[in-house]
Amino acid sequence: MLISGRNSYDYKSVRRWTTQRKLGYSLSECDKIFVPIHQEIHWCLAVINKQDKKFQYLDSLKGMDTRVLKVLARYYVDEVKDKSEKDIDLSSWEQEYVEDLPEQKNGYDCGMFMIKYADFYSRGIELCFNQDCFTLPNPEAVAFAGVLVCWIGQIGQDYLVETTQECDFVCVMILTECCLVVP
Repeated sequence: MLISGRNSYDYKSVRRWTTQRKLGYSLSECDKIFVPIHQEIHWCLAVINKQDKKFQYLDSLKGMDTRVLKVLARYYVDEVKDKSEKDIDLSSWEQEYVEDLPEQKNGYDCGMFMIKYADFYSRGIELCFNQDCFTLPNPEAVAFAGVLVCWIGQIGQDYLVETTQECDFVCVMILTECCLVVP
């Protein structure tokens, strides 16, 4: 865990998660790095977007946690320094709280939204889903829930999971050399 308590940052506790040997590649090779954020009872997504030089925060309840993006920037500086022995300057990078997002309308689908945000952003496509996509017993929602369980069980490994059509798009979760999810 990168943060424990209110103000405790500890890079050393997560340093081993992203070794070249463990991943097979370096985070510095990634265009986007997807970081699930768990805030006690709520899931959000943060993105280190090297391509656009910005740190992004996506929250299905429209929250804005400035601490998350500050810690993410600090983590990325430490990660690059540790793995490549290079100093990087992020002073020109933008911090973006993405506002034009599908919103959750209940108190329990935040994890589903977080996964879909990562799914769509990793493929560079518009966020074209809504709360109805997750309503059970919709067979596609059940299939997507299976993807979520599978994904949580295999975080950090490269794989591809395909399901049936869901809200006019195919639900596919891909972790490749250009995008990584860090638990």
